[in-house]
Amino acid sequence: MNTEFDINNLSEHLFWGLDKNSLDFQKNKTILIECVFTRGNLSDFQIAQ
Repeated sequence: MNTEFDINNLSEHLFWGLDKNSLDFQKNKTILIECVFTRGNLSDFQIAQ
């Protein structure tokens, strides 16, 4: 997963239960990866690479 991506480019539905503005990649990378793998689409996977 690339640490340089912008979380705002990911699909909104990935964060239906979270405040994505308060997420920090380094602190919440497990949650972000889980959201992309369980709810993401092809575009989300490509952004997260």
